[in-house]
Amino acid sequence: MTAKDQLLQELDQVPEPLLLKVLEFVRSLKTEEEQQKLEAKAWQAYLDSERERKEIYRRLANSYFCQQKYGFKYPRQTDREIWRHSRR
Repeated sequence: MTAKDQLLQELDQVPEPLLLKVLEFVRSLKTEEEQQKLEAKAWQAYLDSERERKEIYRRLANSYFCQQKYGFKYPRQTDREIWRHSRR
């Protein structure tokens, strides 16, 4: 006998007022599963985005760092200019 058959057999013995609670519970399980799937998709999309934009994030960080430390924006200056400016 399958789990579904056993469940249906047990449901036949449940009084009508409790069936509404059982129905709500079953629907909440489906909702939780859907929510978990959505969260997993969102997390995967974030990870994919992070991998795709890793170079952009690096450039933004370098730009901010150079502007704060050396007073100019990277990558407008060449690496040689950055090196010379940092040696002052």
